[in-house]
Amino acid sequence: MRMTAFEAIELNRLSEGRCPIHVRHNAACSICVRIQQRENPMAQLDAVELESDLQEQIEAECLRRGWPFVRSRMDKKTSFTFPGVPDFVIAADNSRTIWMEAKARKSKQTPEQIGFQMMLNRCGHPYHLVRSMSEVIAVFNAPKSTLNETD
Repeated sequence: MRMTAFEAIELNRLSEGRCPIHVRHNAACSICVRIQQRENPMAQLDAVELESDLQEQIEAECLRRGWPFVRSRMDKKTSFTFPGVPDFVIAADNSRTIWMEAKARKSKQTPEQIGFQMMLNRCGHPYHLVRSMSEVIAVFNAPKSTLNETD
């Protein structure tokens, strides 16, 4: 996936520790969360070692809450039209749609995943990169107004 000049600038701002979307940190923005995690390495203590374990926990929690979801396949690079689609698209309560990518402690997003995240954010949709069930629960329990805040 080719990056536009605008996306390259955004990626550069991310590497400098500034969110390309928000002036101040937003708890529901995965870019802001990653920047804060870099500033506070203790936040990664409960991150999972295997992405598949976290995906199974997310699926179980969605089923427990009665939320329908779409889960991407792990055995193929992408099972959707666009490369980089997150692992989960979740229809949560109160008309919320949650786009969520699960990653293990040391895993990184692919350029395609970063590009898809930028497309979603540009359209006003939050994208959540999670590495632990505590982060998942925080996203699930966040009020709708916080999830959709894009400053």
